[in-house]
Amino acid sequence: MTGDTGQDGGMELEPFLRTAADLIAVPSTADRPAELHRALDLVLGVVGPGFTVERFESGASRARCCTGPSTARARRSR
Repeated sequence: MTGDTGQDGGMELEPFLRTAADLIAVPSTADRPAELHRALDLVLGVVGPGFTVERFESGASRARCCTGPSTARARRSR
């Protein structure tokens, strides 16, 4: 979906809806870690390069933190 932009630079509706439907269809629940990874991969495929994903695990608890270019700029400007 990356690159599907309209004349005003916004995202085209149909590709966005297809991607949203693909993401919603992923059964990404805590008991399906592979599907959680798949959902994250789908999102990263849409947003493109420049994002860092940090994974945290403690026992049965897992978390993901995704930071991108705008977050890095915000940190530098503080």
